[in-house]
Amino acid sequence: MQQLYQGGFKQAVISHHQHFKRHFISHQSDVFVSTPPKAGTTWMTQILHQLKTGGDESFTNIYDIVPWLEWPSCTQTSEQLIAQINNIAPPRVFKTHLNYDAKLNNQGKTVVIVRDPADCCLSFYYHRLGMSEQTRQAINVTPPTDLDTFVDDWIQSEVWLNHMLSWWPHRNDSDVLWLEYKTMKQDIDGVLDQLLTFLNWTITTAQRNKVKHFISFDYMSSHQDRFSNFMKLPQAAFAEGQFIRKGKQGEGRKVLSPQLQQKIADSVYAKLPAQCKALFTQ
Repeated sequence: MQQLYQGGFKQAVISHHQHFKRHFISHQSDVFVSTPPKAGTTWMTQILHQLKTGGDESFTNIYDIVPWLEWPSCTQTSEQLIAQINNIAPPRVFKTHLNYDAKLNNQGKTVVIVRDPADCCLSFYYHRLGMSEQTRQAINVTPPTDLDTFVDDWIQSEVWLNHMLSWWPHRNDSDVLWLEYKTMKQDIDGVLDQLLTFLNWTITTAQRNKVKHFISFDYMSSHQDRFSNFMKLPQAAFAEGQFIRKGKQGEGRKVLSPQLQQKIADSVYAKLPAQCKALFTQ
């Protein structure tokens, strides 16, 4: 297979991040979605795009209109990505998985979503399983061999934990809206109201109805190609139906064995501040 990233994916990530640290200029009207992987990121990018536009399905790839800041393109240079970003009409919306200390913006507002780590871990397992072979080769990952090994690797990576620990002290900052994934599942109308108030945006009742249709699981799961192709390649990045799979709350505790759940408790929950830990253990 032809190498999609010259010099390899890891070097591409480093070079891209360095370029964006120097050349990305944030605006006061910008909105950033910051989450650990598999915590409702794509759902929130769609929510914000729909609230921004009052209901729009004209796009073919969400990453064209809601760029993933730290992700290098294999079809565009970092310079071209900056130029594309500069042409997006404000308010611009961006996706990121960066920790607070690594964030690329010094202006704008950030929506942080937190989700039970057991759910994030399980969802990421199926995320890796569902990737196309071309996608896995491009970013130098292999399909999981088994769930137990994957959970061990996920825990050791500390990606979820580090994101949580970095953003937790900033949860009450005036430019941060802290949302729980379970609240999004239980009360999407309330979440829409929170977002509109936080961002000082307004929509009509008719627009709200369109927004709710376009952000529904049924709509997004039946238009997966618009949300899954972060590689921006002609080929599908995931097997059919494997990018937006279930999106349920509490699956981790149903599927993961008691032993795996205990590993997460010992390695993740135990390192959280008590008030933060209570979000996931009560």
